[in-house]
Amino acid sequence: MVGLVLSGLFLLFGSVRAATTAQKDVDIVLDVVAVLALTVDKSLVELEVTPTPGGAINTAEVVAKVSTNNATGYTLTMSSKTMDNSLVHTDTVTQVPSLVNATAGVAESLTNNTWGYNAEPGDTVAVPVVSFLAIPLPALPGNPDTINDSTGPVMDDATIVTFGARANLAQKPGVYAQVVIFSAVANYVPPVYEPMQEFTTSECSAMEEYSVAGHEVMLRDLRDNKAYLVRKLADGNCWMVDNLALTPAPAASMVLDDVTSDIGAGTYVLNSSAVGDPHVGSVLGQGYCMDRLNGSGTIGMLVKDAAGKVYNHGCGRQYNWNTATTGSTLSFGVAPNSICPKNWRLPTNTEFSALAVAVGWWSPGTHVINNSPWRGIYSGYNGGNQGENSDGMGIYWTSVAATDTNVYYLYYTADGTVSPNHGGTRWNAHAMRCLVR
Repeated sequence: MVGLVLSGLFLLFGSVRAATTAQKDVDIVLDVVAVLALTVDKSLVELEVTPTPGGAINTAEVVAKVSTNNATGYTLTMSSKTMDNSLVHTDTVTQVPSLVNATAGVAESLTNNTWGYNAEPGDTVAVPVVSFLAIPLPALPGNPDTINDSTGPVMDDATIVTFGARANLAQKPGVYAQVVIFSAVANYVPPVYEPMQEFTTSECSAMEEYSVAGHEVMLRDLRDNKAYLVRKLADGNCWMVDNLALTPAPAASMVLDDVTSDIGAGTYVLNSSAVGDPHVGSVLGQGYCMDRLNGSGTIGMLVKDAAGKVYNHGCGRQYNWNTATTGSTLSFGVAPNSICPKNWRLPTNTEFSALAVAVGWWSPGTHVINNSPWRGIYSGYNGGNQGENSDGMGIYWTSVAATDTNVYYLYYTADGTVSPNHGGTRWNAHAMRCLVR
């Protein structure tokens, strides 16, 4: 008996689906160009005066219009074209001089045989003009007069300028002429810098080590909008190369929070020197300092205090260690917090030592640190008198306590002395620099 087996052959068909889509991002960038346009409604202003014994006046107007999309607006000025602001007769000798105001900038009536102007917003004169200003000169000893401005974009913002002349019978007949210039200038737009608080260690890692100008970034402290230059130096860290200048208004306080400040958790009150215990939470000094290159004179934006001493913003401010470390009472070790911006901190003495080696601070010579990429400043110290012993001496806090009274700081002098492990009282006020956490 032979068994019959029926076997079936089953073919399974499958399909491999080919890719049917592909995607690629394309960045679209719209660059809107800043525009500024100035128009005047006439190129010739004619004044016709029929003199009388007591003096007769005639006026004529010109309307200037400015349009701009500039975020901070414009400034419109006017002046004579040359340093002679008189109307000059065709004989080139006889003149109608500009009015000379008894009080600069205060309009007054025209005197006989003079001319002047008056400017006001808009394109019509509400009431007849009877008071005038001297025609401004284009440069010192005068300057163009600002006749209108704006703080934002405008369209056809009008200024009507009335010119007036007064003449009596002593004035020679004939045609007198002068050219005036209207100038519209776009107002300065401050650069918008990335907040310091958003600058991260990964961004620092991606930065090129500073070697030439341009290998650096300007960052903005969100707490008071002051900007600081930041460089990645040869030690691999990203440093502020300006002194910290955080300070409250005079006789006031500033509350620092843990969102924008390196204070740990909660809040910390930073006082001006006129508020509270000068040893606790206070900005003691205005940051008096000497020129970073030659140890004499001052740099930056100059301000004088009541005693006549000169301070400047470029030197930052001075803080005692208690303030710099948000109230730390450590007698030994590294204070964990500071008044640096969030994501930044005070350096240690070890980090200052490493920086000194990396950038060559040990090299003999004068002003070594101030001439280095770290841009040191002879900021001195404040022991109760503003800017005490600032001459040729730079002192910068570290975060490290040595004893219950002394802490470490970077100390250097104009003659080349450098000590990243210098110790001294925590109650004097010194400058601060921060580096990225």
